[in-house]
Amino acid sequence: MNDLENNKLEELLGFPIKDYPDLFDFETPSKIKRTQTASLPEVIKYRGINSCMIAYEGSWVNTRGNTCSCSGKAEVVDHLIPISSNRVRKELGVKPLPNKKVASQEIGSAHISNLILACAACNSRKLQSFDRETINRTIGLS
Repeated sequence: MNDLENNKLEELLGFPIKDYPDLFDFETPSKIKRTQTASLPEVIKYRGINSCMIAYEGSWVNTRGNTCSCSGKAEVVDHLIPISSNRVRKELGVKPLPNKKVASQEIGSAHISNLILACAACNSRKLQSFDRETINRTIGLS
């Protein structure tokens, strides 16, 4: 990431990257990070809870047209800071090549401090977004 991209990422997150170095890994390919991600039982033990940490309120309709809501139960491990995302480049106005998406960047780490617990519905809704509310709540900024 260049300085412009770093600044945009910090703007999206609302805090300096240097303050939380374990959350970020701009070098390791996401394919490798996925193999380094701790298991659900390991993250439950680390976090000391067994509930969805995203916990979106109410209900919503997913991309398949099904109505979903948070089950409250930890069912999957999710990366607080997505391991890869194209959001920063989109925010900077980078245009995709014809018939392509804007290229993703390596961003989040596989470090256990970057892992959260989620129910399947909330995990599906979050996707690769920077959910600032969940991030702030998890790292203690809210």
